[in-house]
Amino acid sequence: AADEELLQAVADFSDPAHLGDYLLGLFGLAREAVQRKADLLRALDGVLLGYDDDQFLEAVPSLRLAFTYFTPREKHHLSLTLLKLVGAPVAEVETLAPLTVDAESAARAMAFEARLLETAGRYGLRGAK
Repeated sequence: AADEELLQAVADFSDPAHLGDYLLGLFGLAREAVQRKADLLRALDGVLLGYDDDQFLEAVPSLRLAFTYFTPREKHHLSLTLLKLVGAPVAEVETLAPLTVDAESAARAMAFEARLLETAGRYGLRGAK
């Protein structure tokens, strides 16, 4: 889709009850492309800043689900991009702390996650593989 179409879609789906679902689909189909669209991040920021407290709380669950498509590093990159767009100082947050998990713990976590996704898939839950 053209950039104008993406920005218009953000406006079209800006209702708190629909924004997260729109983003869930967008991120699911175009996760990599979204990360390169600063104008899209600016538009999303504008929509979220326009919400009152109740609207924001209504949108949070589906927004959290939508952003699970991104890895922690991708979320960090998105947040840095947004901070730069709004002119905030980012020098002190640019570097991620090194991962300090031993290989055995990582393997256990991955095995648990695989079992969890398999179980979720068996029950037809969204996002399951």
